[in-house]
Amino acid sequence: MLLWRPGSGRKVAAGVGVLVAGAAVLTASVLAEDEVASFAGAFGNVAPLVLLAVLAQLRPVWPAIRPLVWLVYGLLMLVGLAIVVAASAMPFDVEARGDLPPDAVAALIVAVGLGTLGLCGSLILLIGGLWARLAVWLGGRVDPTDPRHAQALVGLVAASTLAFVPMIALGEAPALRVAEIDPGFFGRDRSTGGQLLDLVYDLAWTVPLALLLVGVPIQRTVCEALIRLGIRPIGLHGLAVGIGTAAVLWVVGTVLDQATWWLWGLGGWPRTDAELVERLMSVALSPLGALVAATAAGLGEELMMRGVLQPRFGWLLPNLAFTAAHALQYNLDALVGVFVLGALLALVRARWSTSEAIVAHALYDLALFLGGAFGPG
Repeated sequence: MLLWRPGSGRKVAAGVGVLVAGAAVLTASVLAEDEVASFAGAFGNVAPLVLLAVLAQLRPVWPAIRPLVWLVYGLLMLVGLAIVVAASAMPFDVEARGDLPPDAVAALIVAVGLGTLGLCGSLILLIGGLWARLAVWLGGRVDPTDPRHAQALVGLVAASTLAFVPMIALGEAPALRVAEIDPGFFGRDRSTGGQLLDLVYDLAWTVPLALLLVGVPIQRTVCEALIRLGIRPIGLHGLAVGIGTAAVLWVVGTVLDQATWWLWGLGGWPRTDAELVERLMSVALSPLGALVAATAAGLGEELMMRGVLQPRFGWLLPNLAFTAAHALQYNLDALVGVFVLGALLALVRARWSTSEAIVAHALYDLALFLGGAFGPG
C-alpha cells in the first residue's frame, strides 16, 4: 500500500510538514549569511536524527515507508562509523606532515577494525529479539514488536561503543591531542562570542529534537511529551534538590578526580591533562561563558539522556552513552568520574524528575567553569 492508513492524513501532513521545514532550514544554512547561516547550519548536527524520528513516527500510519526507515537507519549507522574513523585521523590531519606516519596508519586500521566490530556486534542484537531481552534486563520498558524501540536501543549501543573507538585507537582522547598540537584549533574559525552563540544554537535545536524523539507531533502533543520527558515546574523543593545534588556532585567529583589521578599515576596510564581540557573549554572560562555553557550542557544533555532515553531503556545504557559522549575530550580516568556523576543524575531523575537533574547538572558545570575561570593558575 503506497498511501497511508485511512484517517491518518493529518498525521502524515504533520510529519511531512516537519520534514519540509527541516529542508528549508538546511537550504537557509547554504543561502543565508552571518549568524542566520550559523543558526541554520547548527540544525545540520541534528538533521539526520530528525529525519529518522519523523519517519519512525510515520511508519505505523504509513507502512509503505518501512524500507525507507531501515535504509535511513542503516546509512546513519555507516555515517557513525565514518565519523569515528575521521576522529581517529583528526590529530594527524592537524599535524599536516604530508604522508601519513606509521602510527597514523596503525591507528586508522585499529579504528576501522574496532568500529566495524562494534557496529556489527550492535546489529546482531536485532536477531531473534535479543535487543528486547537486553532492554528488559537493563530495566527498560519496551514493546518487543515495535521496530522503533529496536532501532533506538541498537543505535544507542552502537553509538556508545563507537564513541570509545578513537580513544582506544590513539591511546588518548583525540580532542586532547589536537589541543596539544594546535592550541587554537577549535576556536580559530569563530570569535568567543560566536562560539557562545553556537552553544545556544545547538541547544535551540536539541530541544525540538527531544520532543520529536518522544512522539511530537504525530504520537504525542507537546504537553504529553513534556510529561514523558520528566519536565515539570521545579518549585522551591525541586530547586533545593537541584542545589543539594549539585553540591554532592562537586564533592564526589573532587574525590574521584583525586583518586583516579593517583591510581592512574600508579599504573602509568595516560591521565587527562587539566591544562589541555582548559584549552578545549576556554570559551566557558568567563562568567558569561560559564553561564551559557553550563545551561547548554545541563539542559541539552539531561533532556536527551535522562529525559528521552532513561525512561525507555533504564539508567545504565543511557549513562554509558552519556559517558561515551565525553570520550572525545577526556581520557579514561576522567570518564570514570563522568559515569559516576551521571549515575547520580540518573538517580535524581528516577526519584524526582528531569527538571531537578537539569538544575543539578547546570549548577555543577557552572561551579566547574567558574572555578576554571577564577581559580589559581
